Amino acid sequence: MRAQLNQSNDRRKSPTRLSDLAHAALCLSLSLGIAAGPCAPLVFAAHKTRVDKKQTQAPSQTGMSSTVLELVNEGEWKKAIALLEQNTSHRDILTVENGWLAFGYFFMGQCDDLSKQAVTSQAVYDARKAAKLPPIDAVSPAKKSADEANSPPATKESVIGPQGDPQIVATVIQAYDSLCRSKMSDAAAELALLPESTQKNVLVNFAYAALKSRENRANEAIGYVQRCVDVAPDFAWGYRTMGRIAQNALKDYDSADLAYSKALAVEPKFDTVREALIEIRLGRNDFDGAVQVETDALRLDPANADYHYRLAQIFAQQYRYEEALKQLEIAINGQPDNAKFYRARAGIKRNQNKLARYQGIINDAIADMQKAVDLSKDKPFELVELAAMNQEAGNTNRAADNLQEALKLDPDNTAAHDKLVTLLTMEKRYDDLVAEWKRTVERKPKDAGARLGLAMAYLAANNTDDAIKQFVQAANLDPRNAEPHRQMGAIRFRQKNYRAAANEYTTALNINPSSVPDLVALGYAYARNDDYVQAEAAFVTALALQQLTQANNPTSTPARLELTRALAELLFREQRYSEAAAQLETVYVASKDTVNGPTDHYLLLQAKALRDLSQASAQAMIDAFQQLGPHQQTELRLNLIDALLDANKSELASPFIEEAQKAQSEDKDFATRVKFAAARSLLVQGKAKQAKEMIADAIPSLANAGVAPDETVRASQISNELLIASQIDLADHDLATADSYARKSAEAYAKNFKAYIQIGRVALQQNKPKEAVAWARKALDINQYAPEAYVVVGDGDLATGNVKDASANFRRAAELYPGLIEAHRSLLETLRKLGKADEAKREEEQIAQMEKQK
Repeated sequence: MRAQLNQSNDRRKSPTRLSDLAHAALCLSLSLGIAAGPCAPLVFAAHKTRVDKKQTQAPSQTGMSSTVLELVNEGEWKKAIALLEQNTSHRDILTVENGWLAFGYFFMGQCDDLSKQAVTSQAVYDARKAAKLPPIDAVSPAKKSADEANSPPATKESVIGPQGDPQIVATVIQAYDSLCRSKMSDAAAELALLPESTQKNVLVNFAYAALKSRENRANEAIGYVQRCVDVAPDFAWGYRTMGRIAQNALKDYDSADLAYSKALAVEPKFDTVREALIEIRLGRNDFDGAVQVETDALRLDPANADYHYRLAQIFAQQYRYEEALKQLEIAINGQPDNAKFYRARAGIKRNQNKLARYQGIINDAIADMQKAVDLSKDKPFELVELAAMNQEAGNTNRAADNLQEALKLDPDNTAAHDKLVTLLTMEKRYDDLVAEWKRTVERKPKDAGARLGLAMAYLAANNTDDAIKQFVQAANLDPRNAEPHRQMGAIRFRQKNYRAAANEYTTALNINPSSVPDLVALGYAYARNDDYVQAEAAFVTALALQQLTQANNPTSTPARLELTRALAELLFREQRYSEAAAQLETVYVASKDTVNGPTDHYLLLQAKALRDLSQASAQAMIDAFQQLGPHQQTELRLNLIDALLDANKSELASPFIEEAQKAQSEDKDFATRVKFAAARSLLVQGKAKQAKEMIADAIPSLANAGVAPDETVRASQISNELLIASQIDLADHDLATADSYARKSAEAYAKNFKAYIQIGRVALQQNKPKEAVAWARKALDINQYAPEAYVVVGDGDLATGNVKDASANFRRAAELYPGLIEAHRSLLETLRKLGKADEAKREEEQIAQMEKQK
């Protein structure tokens, strides 16, 4: 293609006086640094020379008048169409200008006007169609015959046809009309009717180029345009068309560059071509080439402010800020009321401000941007830019004012709204944030996104009730968006209303079933609500999904660690200490060198201590606790005490109970928990009466405490304290009181499975084995892994003479909790009664080993 482009002839240039050259040189130097006022006379002289030249040159082989051709070559098709309509309106016959008018309509998408033109030329076209003359050879122009290649130069008659022959023009009009209606086959058939003599006709070849371009046959289209410029080298629009096809269809930027350069050589004022050429060169990082193009434009018109502005933009891309500012200074002097020049200068100064040596120039940038706001017809856009600069300068209040002013002028300005929301959130101006979202909701009451934004603003302002109302409306407006339910789930979780939180996360998962974060949140909600089976299912499913996606999402690893830790905590609460320890082993391997390492190590050893129930494992847990920081020890001291008492190690728990008793705390719940821990320690030591006296003053308030159903944590604590009171009374043989407190414990928190086990134990002491079994099975409905519940069921079966079932239940308890010596002793008793001597012997040996470890 480059060879084809080189075949075209450059336009001859008029002789230039030496004084003009000197004046041009002066103007160029002025254009690059100083105002260009003295250059205006030369501009006028250059333009006058150009007009005089057009008046003396031969008619264009395009068939257009010089005035029309000038408009076309500058890309001014609206003006060209108006002039062509004027030129052709008074003629009774079709001329070449009618054909170019048809292309103008086609190019501008004025298909209705083109159809009217086709109707008026239909009769002439029909005459051509009926003549049945030899058709044009439509072979690709790249395949020229030897005769054609050696033919003499074309004359006007051979190129455009006789002015009085309208059939060629009529046929071209019909073809353009077909193209405008996307009927490529009709256009091809119509052009095929043209005689062979039109092979060098510019109008005809350009119509063929339009057809081939529409057919996505870019190389052939360029070939037809090449024919045009070979015949009419003054046809800058032809070079422009070759450049556009090469650039957009072929991505051949070298050829496009060459074609655009040819177009500018013919018509230096072809601004759209100049811009296209600059973009190509900038795209290839040919900054010097881009500068050269704009400098050539300034030679033609040194006082053109837009040319100086464009040169400044190119300099700015090269970080040549000082040169860019000089160009903008010239542009502003030439057009002091042009907002975009001030905006550009503000942008450059803003960039300079980011460089250490220019610190402080941001205020100058703001002043320029304010000037752009004052002058601009698009003030909201300018105000958004001004806000950004004010924010960079630390003027956050002014930035917010700018954005609010932009929204007053253009209430639906998304950019201003988004930036204002971000700014107000960052500055924690939550009341203003709520006001902005309220404004948005008032304008778009059915917009779910606006409702969601207002809800989040209320949430940030700690207005939970109004936030929930807006989340509900957002969910109703967009039922397929999980975010409102996710947010409401988080609110309910923070409120410790875990059942409601679980419901919201379940709804979110119904919308997006593969959401790992929602599954994890649901697992936490279930776990806090002691819905063990559901919690485990959620955690395990989340881990499986995360495992599937981990290869493509390495950042999921930390979340996976947290998820494994949560699963371990759940297993621990279910008394599945062996499984909890296995999970915590995995966690600790990953976290031991992190800030969470010491805590994870302590939790791991706690699980092992309750799994083994040995003195050594309990001491190892204490040693790990001692390695924690002071704050962590304070947070986990009661946790350690409970674990030691669960392991029946009251002597090890006593020092820590004393420390807790000495701690000064205004938290009444903490003081009560310490008191009950101390009483429980006395119970483990066999001092039931002392334990009962210790908690006597706390019992009345607990027994009559009213707890809302959604206050899970408080209800659970009261339930546990009443359970301790029942255990103390049972040890003191006060069965009626023990039964009462155990039942109150279950009433306080219905999911405390240990309360039902305690009711069953009391029932056994009351010689009610069937009731005991029923209560223990109720505990197993909540936690199927509760070993002590199986022991109570076994004791009930044994009391009713069902030794076989009793043995099975004792075995199940021992399997679930190998360290529970009570289960092993009961199992040994039933094995002996069933006559299973070998199994009994093994069980007896195991018990002996366990007692030795204790």
